[in-house]
Amino acid sequence: MITLALQARGATLEWPLRDDTLPRLTVHDPAEADWLHLLIGEAAHVGLLRGEDHAPAWNRPLAARLRHLAFGHWLRAWWPTSVLDGVPPLDRTLLDAELALLTDDLDEIMAFSPDGEIPLDEEALRTLRHPLAARALELLGVAVPAPTVPTREDYALVAGDRLTPGATAVLSGTSPHAWAAVPAGRIDASEHAVAWVLEVTDHPELSVAVQLLPGAQVAGIAVRATAGAAQAAGVLDAAGTAQLSLPLEPAAAWALTAADVDVRIGVDVAEDGEERASVRTLVAQRRTGTPDHNGPLYQAERELIIEDW
Repeated sequence: MITLALQARGATLEWPLRDDTLPRLTVHDPAEADWLHLLIGEAAHVGLLRGEDHAPAWNRPLAARLRHLAFGHWLRAWWPTSVLDGVPPLDRTLLDAELALLTDDLDEIMAFSPDGEIPLDEEALRTLRHPLAARALELLGVAVPAPTVPTREDYALVAGDRLTPGATAVLSGTSPHAWAAVPAGRIDASEHAVAWVLEVTDHPELSVAVQLLPGAQVAGIAVRATAGAAQAAGVLDAAGTAQLSLPLEPAAAWALTAADVDVRIGVDVAEDGEERASVRTLVAQRRTGTPDHNGPLYQAERELIIEDW
């Protein structure tokens, strides 16, 4: 289950991404979490401090604001940018500006917490012609007049070269990759982002090419492959490619089918492809301009709709 998490002062709040529920609250430091009466009521807060059990009287509007903030943090890391699927990136500078302002509005809860300070790029904010950027600069103590018309520079993604099977190719195909297995923002989020070609000359080799996102650094990320009974491992180079030598006889390689080949990128994690599909569905819904239980659209999401990607 994909979870939203927000690290407030002295406590962590968690919500399932796809379900509209109240947060699961974990208090790490009751003294630091002196704001909890705002969220769960005075009686429950006092009971918590005394080690007594009192049912919380949830402040649902405040819980919704905190969830919206948690969703913004999730967007920063896990928006499924994909050249192959046609999902454009969010404007990170604009998203960070809005997150910083929302965090400042919740200062009584978020001050001095792990998620309480959003790193802002002053230079990038100066070049972003949007009122949110001007307001974020004011948080940094920089006075900049707000423009009257919000605009955003175009951002174009160009698909990289895909592997082309040569004369010695036995099989070719693509594989999904687990999003949690690699650092966020490095590899295209498509289920077909990992392309491979099995070739046989003197010995079988598997050529792997990963669709990268612009500016991504992937050199050294692990690659593991299984082809029938054979296994091989290596690392990606800076271009997102790897050559893996398979301990197979040529005749055995020729007998393989595409279903016998499995390529994994990054660390070994258990991740359900249905969870990734659910994220794509959620993102597709929000890109129509329809908010959901994660709150109103962030301005960075709205900009994609405005620009008609």
